[in-house]
Amino acid sequence: MTTRNQTNRVLSIDIMRGFALLGIFFVNVPFMNVMTLGLHEGINPYIRLFYDIFIEAKFYVIFSLLFGASAYYFMRSQERKGLSYRKLFWIRSGWLYVFGMLHYHFIWQGDILHDYALVGFVLPFFFKVSPRNILVVAGTMLVVSFSINEFPIKLEYLSIALFGLGIAKLNFFGEFSRYKHTMKKIAMVAFLLSLPIVIVMIKHFINDTYFTSQIFIWLSGKLMAIVYITLILCACENERIRKKLSPLAAYGKMAFTNYLMQSIVTVFIVAPLMPGMTLVTQSLYCIIFLTIQVWVSNIILKKFKYGPFEYVWRKLTFGLK
Repeated sequence: MTTRNQTNRVLSIDIMRGFALLGIFFVNVPFMNVMTLGLHEGINPYIRLFYDIFIEAKFYVIFSLLFGASAYYFMRSQERKGLSYRKLFWIRSGWLYVFGMLHYHFIWQGDILHDYALVGFVLPFFFKVSPRNILVVAGTMLVVSFSINEFPIKLEYLSIALFGLGIAKLNFFGEFSRYKHTMKKIAMVAFLLSLPIVIVMIKHFINDTYFTSQIFIWLSGKLMAIVYITLILCACENERIRKKLSPLAAYGKMAFTNYLMQSIVTVFIVAPLMPGMTLVTQSLYCIIFLTIQVWVSNIILKKFKYGPFEYVWRKLTFGLK
């Protein structure tokens, strides 16, 4: 691997990506050949309610947004070097699709990498489009995506990634202080709009009926993602808090490796040993495993610039120039 050196990455993006991957694992574990036991017993129903309110359908929104933002930074970097940003990003997306399909067929059918790869094939066409037009297209596509999501790529992922690409072009992450006041207002509105949905979820919980309204779950995910993004970016404005969150940056930089290792370890080691777990046990497993992943990620990136799968992915991308 290449030895580590300084990069000009926006730290808040890596912290946010790490935060998003934490939440994604909590959502994914029950689908990784792990049967959920005692869903209606003890404190498990309360944990399920907590998942529904604060985790379910929220974190993939953040991850998709950052995928679009990272795509912009990658293409901008290659263009500044005088390289073909479209060709390189298509090669990069092609290899991501290969990794995703291998992951899907041989490890876990809940793979999301191949979906992002398909989104990646589209994003270069928007690199030269104005941020305003990108955001208009993204907004329109997001509304349409609720009823027509398969196209054959997931329109929802594409629309959110386009939002990420559009705001990255506005230097939203690099100069967040310019947008902080407006984002606080938007986040407050998003939070207030999400409260009625939370009340309905709690009402269903009290009545011992599972909340299944897809439109409200879909909407809640978008609203709470706005709140989470704003909170993290505001927190990163404070140097002391940013320093405390910095371990998540290494975890976020190694998101590709960490995502794959989550499913490899869970499917091939944990699930055979513990095929059935309560939500309490699943949550404890997630906390322990994620803590180890964050710790290992920081150790690796103190010595190397990239994680193992990131390194291979980069070599495959630039080795085919």
